[in-house]
Parts: sequence; structure tokens; C-alpha cells
Amino acid sequence: MTRRAPVRSRRPGPSPALRSAGEERWVARSRPLAVLAVVACAAPLAWIAGLVLKLGVNVPFWDEWAFIPELQKSAAGKLGLADLWAQHNEHRLFFPRLILLFLAHFTRWDLRSEMMVSVVLAAGIFVLVVALLHGTLSVYSRGLFLMISVAAAWFVFSPIQYQNWLWGWQVQWFLSNLAALGAILLLSSWPQTWPTWVGVACAIGTAVVASYSLASGLLVWAACLVVFLPRKRLRPYLPVWVVAGGITLGAYLVGYKKPPQTPSLSTVLHHPLEFTAYVMRYLGAPLFGNNGFSAIAGGAIVGVFLATAVFLARRRPEVFSRAVPWVALGIFATLSAALTGIGRAGFGVGQSEASRYTTTSTLFLLSTLALLVVALASRGSYRWDRVPAAIAVPALSVVLVAGLTAGYKEGLGGMRGTNGQMEANRLCLQRVQGPSDPCLNGVYPGGGQPAWNLLQYLRKARLGGVP
Repeated sequence: MTRRAPVRSRRPGPSPALRSAGEERWVARSRPLAVLAVVACAAPLAWIAGLVLKLGVNVPFWDEWAFIPELQKSAAGKLGLADLWAQHNEHRLFFPRLILLFLAHFTRWDLRSEMMVSVVLAAGIFVLVVALLHGTLSVYSRGLFLMISVAAAWFVFSPIQYQNWLWGWQVQWFLSNLAALGAILLLSSWPQTWPTWVGVACAIGTAVVASYSLASGLLVWAACLVVFLPRKRLRPYLPVWVVAGGITLGAYLVGYKKPPQTPSLSTVLHHPLEFTAYVMRYLGAPLFGNNGFSAIAGGAIVGVFLATAVFLARRRPEVFSRAVPWVALGIFATLSAALTGIGRAGFGVGQSEASRYTTTSTLFLLSTLALLVVALASRGSYRWDRVPAAIAVPALSVVLVAGLTAGYKEGLGGMRGTNGQMEANRLCLQRVQGPSDPCLNGVYPGGGQPAWNLLQYLRKARLGGVP
């Protein structure tokens, strides 16, 4: 006598027609939310672009004077590859120089055009951040993805980066970070149906751009190693990545000389506590501004980043694999802070809070925020009926809003102050009559005859807003 297998009763699911109707209702309900999120993301971009247009001054400042000989060579048809490759402080600014020369040619070196290019590159950074957020958060909650994207927009376009917004020369920061983000995104999100080697080749190309745009861009080669670990199809190409990174670094170091004006690199060994404080203040500046509390903020952000990354790696390996690009981005920003500390800590801990560094440290803040939200969402704790969310989400929101508000307040003050300084420099260049005028010291390191000679060229060629 044969026994029949027991029939398991199942609750009948909705018919395809009902499921389709439910999906359509969800899309209809979520569409206004998506439109609202787009407006909320576009607002800080439009605002910072308006501020740059209003407060940006067409006058060369500091490092930009060292660029004038390259403009002279370019006008005479004598600019060569060696000039583009030449070391500037610790950097190889090959790709930024190409952009600046292109803009100078078509705008008569209107430095406001360089500032607007920085805004465009920052918009590109935001787009890549949103792409990473979509890959890691949209699987849990569309609303959560939209909310964090809005928060990211207000941090990416924060005026706390006022030095980089209002100084055209600083396009290098946005270009290097954009390229580093591109390398991380290409490696982590390359479609499985496309040839893997093409994605790796494209990532190598963007990493090269990052490396030859800013010294810290070299660190993307090390940061991206973590992306290879959880992805089996990438692992065969790890040696290729390492060799490409080694060649890029080797070429970078050919003829490299330590800038004489920089402090000793041994500060990190002789004063480890000062170096640690430097790195923490560097990483904490975007949240509450460049002040004494940034070290506390930086330490807290580092602690959350490490704890969340370790938790996901040990308890949620499948989630960690999806969130690993944020780990890579956080490592890149942390290594950038450490590299800057090695080269600059000798100037004093306070130098770590220079506004220009916040373009990179903002990426670390966003990495930490994304990892924390992924850790909460992967446990279902983003729902308001769970205790962790009832405590963590309001507390996190209060901290972010308070930190963002403080950063915006300080950044706006910095933008106004920078505008005032640049206007004073513009008036100086208009009225100065000789190399002995002390006002030249404010626009060019050392002033004097070298500044006067370069100014005469600008006047003759009518470049840089000089009449």
C-alpha cells in the first residue's frame, strides 16, 4: 500500500493581476516622494552654484601665480609634456593642468570658469554617491534610499569647502575624488553580463586620473583592494590591479623631490599623539565645522565606521559584500587624512582643519553613514516598530542636522571672508604701480619683483581679470 505524500496547505497568493495593480499603486504613491527628493537634492546644488557665481572673484591667488609661466609657454607654443608632468608641491597635476589650460584658452583665464567646473565635478561626485547608495540601500527601502540621498546632497554641496569653491586652482580636489569614486564604483558595480576585464581596465584608467590629479589620489589603488576580496570574478585580476598601481606610483616618483617648504616627515614618529589628533580633526571637520570639537567628531565617526564594518564582515558577510564599496571609500578618505598628516602635521594640529580638506573628509562621513544605515536596514531595524530604530534614527538625525547646520554657518562665513580677501587682491592688482608695493605679498608668495613681472604679463595679455 503506497502512502501519498502529505499535501501542504498554502495560503493562496494574489493573482498576477492583483500584484500588478499593487505595484502600480506603490509606484503612484512613491512618485511624489521621488520628485520631492530630487528637488531637495537639487536645492543645495543650485544654492552653492549661485554662491560661487555671486562671491567668486576673477583674480589669481597664491598657487595660481605659479601657473602663469605655463600660460606664457602655451601662448608661445612651447608648452611640453614635461611642463604638464612637473611636480607642484607633492602633486603631479597632469590632468588638472589640462583642464585649466583648456579653460584659460577659451575664457582668457577667467578663474570663475574654473570655480564652476569644480561645481560640475562636485555634481558628478554626488551622482556617483547616489549610484552607490542605490546599489546598497534600495534593496531594503526606496524611501530610505531617497532620504539618505538627500542628506548626501546637502553634505556634498556644503559651503564648508569654501576654499575649494572660491579658488579655481582647487579643481584638482574634485577631479581626484571623482575619479577615485569612479574606480570604486566600476569595480564594485560592473554588470555581471559584461566582460570583467573591461570594467577593471576602466577602473585602472580612472585610478590613473585620480593619481595624477592629487597626491592622495594614489591611495585609491590600496583602498580598492578590499573590493576584490568578496568578488570571485574580480580576484583573477588582482595581480593586474597591483601591477598597474605599482607602475603608476613608480612613474609618479621618477624625479620626485620633497618640497623644501614642507615640514619634516618624521613628525608622525616623534609626535604620534599630535598626528592622531591631526587625522581625527581632518576627518571630523565636515560635521560641525573647523573647530576644536572636530577631533571629537572625527573620533566618533571613525569608531562608528570601524564598528559597523567589522559587524557586517563578521555577522552579515553577504551584506558586507554589497556594502564593500563604502568600506573602500572610507579607507580612501582615511588614508588621505593620514597621508596629509604625515606631510603637514609639522605645521601644527590646527592646520588639519583647512577648508580644502573637507572635500575628502566628507566622503568619509558619507561612507560611515551609509554603512550604519545598511547595518540597521539589513536587520529590519529601520522600521519604526523596532527599538533600535526608535533610538538610533532620531539620535542620528539630530546629530546630522546639528552638524550640518554648524558646518553651513561656518562655511558661509568662510565664503564671505574669502570673497573679501579676493576683492582686496583685485583692487591691489588694479592700483599697484611697482614691485615694492606690500599688497603684492597677499596675492603672491613673497611678492616683490617676481610678482610684478608676472603681473606685467597678465596686464599685457589681459588675462585673469587684470585690466
